[in-house]
Amino acid sequence: MLAKKVGCYDDDLRVASFLHDIGKMGIAKEILLKPGKLSTIKKSLKAIATLEIQSFVKN
Repeated sequence: MLAKKVGCYDDDLRVASFLHDIGKMGIAKEILLKPGKLSTIKKSLKAIATLEIQSFVKN
């Protein structure tokens, strides 16, 4: 519903969800599945993995 309100279409949502899933590939399972807050180091590792995947997708 929110996506439609901001003008996203089905194809856009499919691509966005695919890219979101790809972004998770570089993040360790222990970070993805950890309940509660992440430590500063784990937040940094998650951010680095996200940037690496973004770079991969762009190239």
